[in-house]
Amino acid sequence: MIYWIATRGHAYTLEKHLAHFGRMLVGNVSVQDYRFLHQSNLPVGTYILADIERLSETEIARYDNIVGGLVANGSVVLNRPGKVKRRYELLTGLANQGMNEFRVFREAEVDNCKTFPVFLRCENDHNGSLSGLLRSREELQRAIEQQSRTRMLFHDEQRVWRWFRSGPKRKQQLLVTEFCDTSDCDGVFRKYSAFIVDGTVIPRHLFFGKSWMLKAPELKSRQQLLAEELEYVRCNPHAMQLKQIFGFANIDYGRIDYGLKNSRVQTWEINTNPMITTPDDARGIDRLAVQEMFVAKFHAALQSALRCQSSAVAA
Repeated sequence: MIYWIATRGHAYTLEKHLAHFGRMLVGNVSVQDYRFLHQSNLPVGTYILADIERLSETEIARYDNIVGGLVANGSVVLNRPGKVKRRYELLTGLANQGMNEFRVFREAEVDNCKTFPVFLRCENDHNGSLSGLLRSREELQRAIEQQSRTRMLFHDEQRVWRWFRSGPKRKQQLLVTEFCDTSDCDGVFRKYSAFIVDGTVIPRHLFFGKSWMLKAPELKSRQQLLAEELEYVRCNPHAMQLKQIFGFANIDYGRIDYGLKNSRVQTWEINTNPMITTPDDARGIDRLAVQEMFVAKFHAALQSALRCQSSAVAA
């Protein structure tokens, strides 16, 4: 059995997959929130711990201790909370290693930011940028102050309206991110996304658009772009680089969003609770082959993780 663990209210990422493309997993996957780990005598199985970026430091320490007991009893655990690098630590580390060509800064480090343009985003959500491109220190300071003294109404991942936290705590959540231009000669940006499941890299999709912050495909109907996306998902051309990055992040389950600059992967983020598929994905006939190819590889990787757990129990 796979025990898939997320924070309360955020299990929709798997539930939407189970509603259509993932129906064959029903009965083999138990969807739980983190309270499930509070019980004694947890069953042996394969545990996928999602939503690491939404956990507090106290929760990370607590669940990492619980995970140690699970592993000792023969369970397979994907994502050890105490080892996973979250956004700031990951992106800073990749820049220090020379793997990313851009840096991120917390609000308290803003004086160290020397390269413009930059933009603001929140450290622990997946809603994209909180500002446009800021081309000077003065624009940056104004944007930070605006974010600090006002609340912002935004759509969360379920398209529910929510207030973003205001005041000093909000300021602490801000990341100043240097802009890395990965557009081609026609001004088209490509956002690549790929999953990791227990060491297996699985391309998810390739979005094209004229916007530098892509959350969904903007250019959908050009045949050459559809063919390029299908080729990406089929051939997995960046698997070696991505496996290295996932390993650096200590992430066993999640999705990396990235671009390419001079043929080198530039990591935007790794989401440990990504959308897998939704029923709506079945309606896009032009991209149906992409969805089906991804799903087949994704399910095969989950089955492999289950076999590893069975082998561990037998041993």
